[in-house]
Amino acid sequence: MISVLAAVSQTIYQTATSGNYSVDATWVGGAAGKPPAIATSPTPCDCKIVVNPGHVLIVDQDLSLTNAVLLIKGQFTPSGSPRTIILDGTSAIDVRSTGLITSDAASQTITLDGDEVWNSTFSFQSGTPGTVQGPASVLTGNTEWQSAALPVKLTSFTASRDAKGVSLSWKTSAEENSSYFDIERSTDGKNFWSIGTVNAGGNTSTEQSYSFSDAAPADGENYYRLKIVDIDAKSEYSPIRSVGFSATALNVVVGPNPATSFVNVKVSAPGNEPYRLRLINRSGQVVFDQKYAAASSRVQVTVSNYADGTYFVEVSNNAGLRQVNKVMVVRR
Repeated sequence: MISVLAAVSQTIYQTATSGNYSVDATWVGGAAGKPPAIATSPTPCDCKIVVNPGHVLIVDQDLSLTNAVLLIKGQFTPSGSPRTIILDGTSAIDVRSTGLITSDAASQTITLDGDEVWNSTFSFQSGTPGTVQGPASVLTGNTEWQSAALPVKLTSFTASRDAKGVSLSWKTSAEENSSYFDIERSTDGKNFWSIGTVNAGGNTSTEQSYSFSDAAPADGENYYRLKIVDIDAKSEYSPIRSVGFSATALNVVVGPNPATSFVNVKVSAPGNEPYRLRLINRSGQVVFDQKYAAASSRVQVTVSNYADGTYFVEVSNNAGLRQVNKVMVVRR
């Protein structure tokens, strides 16, 4: 189980006493400290909702939240029938050793990223229907409940655009027997593949900072997650982060594809701007990097000395336009 702690930008809502979700007095700070609850459309929560030890939180209204962490140290009970709790792909549920989820009626569900992870007949580490007994957690990318702790405390994970593509950064506050982070990317938020790895800290109780650069993101929306692996090969996933890349006004033609000895790249853009051409392998390594004075001319890049595989042809200019084309290198 990864302990997903609130990032700096997250708001923390926590119970002051046992009570109903909809009642102001249930929450620290009263009305100002009550978390959002909108059932008709996803509501940006960007928050951690904490049920403190010894408290019973009666969820008496439907929820539809994004980027929310349910941290359950007491009792979390959906109430009423039907009752629907919907969490998006950037959310997670973390039930601590003192916590549990219980049901008080039929037709109650919790979904995470479109997958039903709990209902009023489901049980985990308990013989009582509708009950999840901690410690347990469930995250996007692995919607099976996990009980064995994977002792990596992830305190933040961000993805942002930069001049080189997408910059990923994350921090941990403690690690035990951690081995490495496998960085995975998707273009649909469901089917992921590895684009690189970063070694983890092993055993440490001090804050560790990590980063990774994706030099060849796809046009459109790019989704990222971390697969956190320990020395026993146990693994768990982080929440998902996304970064969008709009289609550019650059016109780039690449061929032949597949290529055996060379690749022709023809570039045209408004204003005939100078441009930069980079060839990047599947691991994110830049194997060719050259600047050219003007567009609308053909450039030939020799690839016969590169290993077979998938490469990304990235063209960018000073106007901020950028396009990435994929090419296969198959030497004969």
